[in-house]
Amino acid sequence: MELIAEEVSDGWILDIIRSWLTIGVMTKQGREETTEGTPQGGVISPLLANIYLHYFDKKMTRRGYKLVRFADDFIIMAKSKAKAEHALEVTRQIIENELNLRLHPRKTVITNFYDGFKFLEFRFHHYQFKTPKESSINSFKDKVRDITRRNRPLGVAVIIDELNLVIRGWGNSFKIGDVKNLYEKLDQWIRMRVRSFMEKKKAVMYQNYRLPNKMLRNLGLKSLLTDVL
Repeated sequence: MELIAEEVSDGWILDIIRSWLTIGVMTKQGREETTEGTPQGGVISPLLANIYLHYFDKKMTRRGYKLVRFADDFIIMAKSKAKAEHALEVTRQIIENELNLRLHPRKTVITNFYDGFKFLEFRFHHYQFKTPKESSINSFKDKVRDITRRNRPLGVAVIIDELNLVIRGWGNSFKIGDVKNLYEKLDQWIRMRVRSFMEKKKAVMYQNYRLPNKMLRNLGLKSLLTDVL
């Protein structure tokens, strides 16, 4: 609130923001008080996090560090392990002593491009550059499996419409990565899932006939490789 008040003088706005911070959160057990921090999932929480951590950004960049941050996830780049270790000491000083926050004990690590590291939903590695994390790929496949469950009482057109939303959404999120080979393999897997669904539903004339890709395209099924990438 002190940092916001440096830029905002309207008392009504400050009161609204303060109420967002102190109103509490709803859980299965009922309403819980929020005595510190900003509520996870709150509509204004990402903005407040950026305002609060902007102090950290400024102090690190003034010291010459290369910093990339998204909300409370960040990476600091250094040219040697010794410089990285020093950067961690500086980070801990600012985050814990000046901002009264805590670094995550398991996620706070010193690594390099050869060993690879994860940032946001990407995995960075020297020979792959960046690809979706394994957990992100698994989450996407779980959604596809759920949509193409063979016991769903829905028509093929509805299933394909649902799939297309997931394909476009997930595909656009990761298309900036090195994903050509991955998207090609996932396309093959998705088509297999759709074929299995259609054969189970007796939605094609010949049950033992393998539906060609062109027919699936004609039915409207989108492709990660050609429609997204």
